[in-house]
Amino acid sequence: MLFQDKSLILQFVGPKREKYWQEFKKFIGTGSVSFATTWHWPAFIFTYWWFLYRKMYIWAFVLFLLQFVPIPHLFLPKAIACGLFAYYLYFKHTLQKIAEIKHNLKYTDDIKLGVLDDATARAGGVHQWVMIVGAIIWTVLVISLIVVALTATLHTGGSVGVRYLSYFVNI
Repeated sequence: MLFQDKSLILQFVGPKREKYWQEFKKFIGTGSVSFATTWHWPAFIFTYWWFLYRKMYIWAFVLFLLQFVPIPHLFLPKAIACGLFAYYLYFKHTLQKIAEIKHNLKYTDDIKLGVLDDATARAGGVHQWVMIVGAIIWTVLVISLIVVALTATLHTGGSVGVRYLSYFVNI
């Protein structure tokens, strides 16, 4: 069944579909879906941003909220979990969305007319705007950090701002 849906899975994934398919095949053992260890650098580095980019809204929201949990050193375990489970979660998400699309199509004629292909491509893919918004936010944060460090430096004669800035950047 899963290999019959390969073209739909590839259509759903969109960019870098062949790379994802190579990872997805690791989850298809004897015809059933099971977890296998994989690593995804973008999910590790960008955590909730990557999940939002791949239209996995619930995971993105949960990971976003986790950054406000007052547990010391939670970022690294969260990032590692994202790196380890991203492909698997995205594969499960892909299968679920394709099943929903198939269920919502009522007639086999719709499938023959390419409606299934179009619906799958629209439901999947990525949000390009996430990269743009993320880049803008990171740019604003970096500029804000520099402004705060320089302001503190001017008001204290040089020591506090440099220490504050060196906390984030090795200088």
